Formats: sequence, C-alpha cells, structure tokens
Amino acid sequence: MRNELTIHLFGALQDVLETQQITFPSYPDAGALYEALLIAFPTLKSSPFRIAVNHKLAGPETALGPGDEIALLPPFAGG
Repeated sequence: MRNELTIHLFGALQDVLETQQITFPSYPDAGALYEALLIAFPTLKSSPFRIAVNHKLAGPETALGPGDEIALLPPFAGG
C-alpha cells in the first residue's frame, strides 16, 4: 500500500489546478513536498503558495505524517 496525502487547495490555486483537492504521494517533510509539487504541476511555479499542515503554516523542515491535514494556500492580504 502506497502512502498518499490528500491536499486541499484554496483561492487562486483552485483555478490554477482546476480542482479543490488532489491526492499526491507522501513525502517526509514540507520542503520535499513543495519541490515535488512544482515538478508535478509546473503551473504552480507562477503561483506563489505556502503549505499548511494541520492548520499551521509549515516550514520546509516540518515533518509530514499519516493523517496530517495538508493545504496549499495562496498569498492573501489583510489580517
């Protein structure tokens, strides 16, 4: 059985990938996932985004594990 992540997309990223979520192979950390996403979806290179894990922005070293909630977030203004 291959480990996979369900990744939720928000904002303009839904338009770029034309979906609200994707299923993607699991990676050990957010940095490796980020690089793999750019290779798998070259259109993301022109759409800045951050990875959130369990509702918190993730740095490249943030470990990913089974059951984590993963989201791709576009830049946003306000706060």
